[in-house]
Amino acid sequence: MSLRDRVLSPCAWAAEGSDEIVVDVDALLMRLLLFDTYVLDSHGLKELPKLVALFGYDGVIELLDANALKLHPYRLFAGHLTRDAPDLGPGQMRYSLNFEGPPPTRPGFFEITNIKVGTPSEELHTALQIAHTIPGLTKKQTIRLKREVAANTIPIPEDYTERSTGQTHRELDRDIAGLRRAVAWKLSTGIGAEVVPNAIDLSIQREGEIAVFIESNLCSEFDLSAEAAHAVVGESLLALSRLNARLEDMEVCSAISGTRPDESFFVENKYEFVAREIAPNIQIERFQRVLEIFALPELGAAVLAGRLRADAFIALRNSQECVEFRQWLRGLDDATDDEIKEHVDSLRARVGNAAHSGTGKVIKVVVTTAIGLIPVAGVPAAAALSGLDAFLGDRLLPESGPALFLTKLYPSVFI
Repeated sequence: MSLRDRVLSPCAWAAEGSDEIVVDVDALLMRLLLFDTYVLDSHGLKELPKLVALFGYDGVIELLDANALKLHPYRLFAGHLTRDAPDLGPGQMRYSLNFEGPPPTRPGFFEITNIKVGTPSEELHTALQIAHTIPGLTKKQTIRLKREVAANTIPIPEDYTERSTGQTHRELDRDIAGLRRAVAWKLSTGIGAEVVPNAIDLSIQREGEIAVFIESNLCSEFDLSAEAAHAVVGESLLALSRLNARLEDMEVCSAISGTRPDESFFVENKYEFVAREIAPNIQIERFQRVLEIFALPELGAAVLAGRLRADAFIALRNSQECVEFRQWLRGLDDATDDEIKEHVDSLRARVGNAAHSGTGKVIKVVVTTAIGLIPVAGVPAAAALSGLDAFLGDRLLPESGPALFLTKLYPSVFI
């Protein structure tokens, strides 16, 4: 399996002022559909009741048994040891140019490290208890669900967090170009005007294994207070630390993951092409574009309206046509909407022509006759196959998988 076909991503976020989570059903379904394996970056397995409510007990077991769904319930946090680790949720920033946090004891001094709290085995045991809260499960089903989830939970190494922390500090010692770009972007966002990276002067002095002192021209050239300059540099450092934490999780899970905008500055030079090629959000954007072109319903909206057939969805995501559709999506970036529609229409026509041409009919006779000769299957099996004329051409033309996916299979998952 290619790395880009295995995605690591959350599908939920913590509800404000609550221990509960909010699940993005549309994101969940699209990742299950568009990737061979979805490694759920989980909030301590709190998504499990929603999964069972959506797919049913049997559906969740089927997804786990098919390696379609894995779980990664452990979290790395990027933080300064001199303060609490930040909330890593979307749009959450501890510091801003207005500097809302407590003043630093020494502006420019940072102790940057990635943090993992708790013991994995104890955390997993605690997290699995949520299975007992799922309504409608028998005791036997609950036990099996816990066992299957545990078997499909990504194991983490003993040195979890150490590699990403070490990588962050090696990069700071070797090259500060990425940090300069990140500082320029964060400053531009804060002041509402573009600041080019070359306008940022930075110097780093190492004061310990994870401790650095960073001087900059943010006060002298951009009229920032010492506290605000500390905030800008600190958030940029956390972006680097978060990226390396993400890379460590990607390695542990053997899966790709997206990046936040401020993290991309540390990889854009050497890995821009690779980052786009494997970026999971790009694949989802391609899919959303195709849905718009063919006026097809969205998965999340169908769930809210009670119109999604969960069993049909699972069958679809496990089909060969879905595999072919995923690969086809990756080649659409340079195509116009009209070209995409024309391509699918031409494939659909080829399927129809193959099924009704002389060659198609001869192939159908040969295949049905051969099956009829099998003692176990016999005549009933041959008769059943005769009703699949519309699909026969597609089986003989693998490239028509996208047409079949879009025109018949995907629409069939909706009530």
